[in-house]
Amino acid sequence: TASSANFAPASLSLGLATVLWNFSGWDNVSTYANDVDRPQQTFPRGLALAVSFVTLCYLLAVISGYKCCPDLNSWTESTGFPVIGQAAGGPKLGFFMACLAVFTSFMLLVAQFLYVPRIPYMLAKDGYLPRYLSMARDGTTPTSALFATALVTSLMCSMSFGKLIVIDVLLYGLALSLELLALIQLRVSEPDLHRPFRIPLPVPLLALLCLSPLLLIATVGWTSWQSEPSSIQLMVVVAALLLGPIVYWRAK
Repeated sequence: TASSANFAPASLSLGLATVLWNFSGWDNVSTYANDVDRPQQTFPRGLALAVSFVTLCYLLAVISGYKCCPDLNSWTESTGFPVIGQAAGGPKLGFFMACLAVFTSFMLLVAQFLYVPRIPYMLAKDGYLPRYLSMARDGTTPTSALFATALVTSLMCSMSFGKLIVIDVLLYGLALSLELLALIQLRVSEPDLHRPFRIPLPVPLLALLCLSPLLLIATVGWTSWQSEPSSIQLMVVVAALLLGPIVYWRAK
């Protein structure tokens, strides 16, 4: 029987943040909507297939793992699926699961480094960040921004995976909130603006659609605030948010 500690604010915050993190990032496809053939039909179909496939993979993995290893002590950050795989199929399967975990984590890191350094690179070119971050090799590879991103990533690795997920979801959620609010505002103020992709909903239903992720993000922030061990997460998020106005004021 699960104890009441499992339902503490820290557990709820980490659980919601993990779910949001696993299913976030779909808004990135909007950056190349002009390059997609019939985005009004292609995007909903692609997202429906992708989300269904991801959900099915998670459900199968969790259900199969729990049947093989119902001991909740094995479902932790430091053990996880390699230990569960070893319990289900022996040391070889456990080793294979560990190799898969390392490989997928490395590929996620590579994917992030493909586009994240270009954000400070472009901000530096526009004068919002120090000029040295705009240095690029051969005019294409943002080397200075790449090294700066790697340094920040290394520093963040000193924190646990759970804390990093909450930090990531809160910062991503705040940026996503601006996108959703801009969506509603532009639909009201610029109803006839040309859009490669238009959500076929009236403004009231669109606002309700945007409300659910905003409530989940707010819940993650509130439960993190209520959880004393998770206070470092909010400190990092608040520090990152305060840097924005400071950098903007300095550039102005």
